[in-house]
Amino acid sequence: MTERSEIDPLDAALDELFGAPGSGEQNVAPVDVTHPDSRVFVWDLESGPQTKSRTARYYTPLPAPRESDPASVEVGNLGKEKAQEKIEAKRQEHEEVLARFESDEINHWETFQDQCALNPATGRVLTSQYLFVDKDDAIYVHEAGWKQDDANERAVLEAFWERVDHVRRSSGRIIGYNISDWDFPFACQRSAYHGLTLPKGLMWRNRYLADFWIDLYAIWKRGRHQKFTEACGFKLKEVCTFLGLKNKSMDGGTFWKKYKNAKTRAEALEYAAGDVVIEAQLARRLGVIE
Repeated sequence: MTERSEIDPLDAALDELFGAPGSGEQNVAPVDVTHPDSRVFVWDLESGPQTKSRTARYYTPLPAPRESDPASVEVGNLGKEKAQEKIEAKRQEHEEVLARFESDEINHWETFQDQCALNPATGRVLTSQYLFVDKDDAIYVHEAGWKQDDANERAVLEAFWERVDHVRRSSGRIIGYNISDWDFPFACQRSAYHGLTLPKGLMWRNRYLADFWIDLYAIWKRGRHQKFTEACGFKLKEVCTFLGLKNKSMDGGTFWKKYKNAKTRAEALEYAAGDVVIEAQLARRLGVIE
């Protein structure tokens, strides 16, 4: 078994992009780090919910608890003292329901927001990140920003499709994890919203991705549709744990919450960059790239 390097490749790549821990500085990437001529790159997309004004019409609030009515408490043939005890118990129970309702409503809204982030009608692209394999693994995170601006999201998508068209015309490869079921459809659907014309030759028979798309998820499954075990399934985190690779530091639901907060945005961007590094490590382990 090959021994791991003392310097983790993921940590080294992120230090190069964001500065070494404790340096207090973030490296300013030169303009050519975007590498529009790259023929082989790892790609990943992060999304978040649209503004409340756009998603509220899809939201179904929790039904509010009914008002407490002492007259509705069935006391039967209980004596006056026992009847009062039952009415008081029901009143206290109702107070507890009201106290929980506010937090339940907050949790219900946050769950809805997480679902919105995954739906092209209520979600949006926040970042599109790349690791350019043929450019010494240079990393680039293209941001649309948290403040919803259709022009920014459109620009991120336009730049992505330009890269895709270059890869298609130059017989290159685009590598990702579960891109056929998530990243690619979401990018297409949000592009349709913006009225963008997609490059030709993206799919075969409008059902299968063209050969220049390499989905590590499909390669890992090897045609299997049932999980092996809970410990070794199909999620990227499970696969990386099984193979002993550097793992994800958060998930997509956590990403957008940190990205919207200026104080934790750098952490979110580090996660986005780390995702493509992790996928590149997996691609190398599976023999997709050298």
